[in-house]
Amino acid sequence: MPTTTALEIPISTRSGLEIGTIAVEERTPGLVVGSFSAGPEYAAVERHFRYFEELVEAQTLSLTDQAAEAIDALGLMADVEGIAVPIRDVQIYSEGGASFRYAVSSNNGKHP
Repeated sequence: MPTTTALEIPISTRSGLEIGTIAVEERTPGLVVGSFSAGPEYAAVERHFRYFEELVEAQTLSLTDQAAEAIDALGLMADVEGIAVPIRDVQIYSEGGASFRYAVSSNNGKHP
């Protein structure tokens, strides 16, 4: 059963760009879903998310894997209690919805 929390998770790139924050609305093992608020440097990576969104809306699923790989190549990190945790499958949509999965396991296979 999903848990609900008022947690806000800052998201940045491996290179230190602060792209924004996800206000967690739902968290299940392996998946975080919430609302995205753009940070000061989101414009530097926004095109990757818009392109992915356009492909999904156009149902051009044959290209979504390549678009997702480009997003994963940004090396996105979630700041969880002061620790930078790698994340993958990050989706940020223009209407403000967002989701991601933790890229590595911790706590004996349980994600933060």
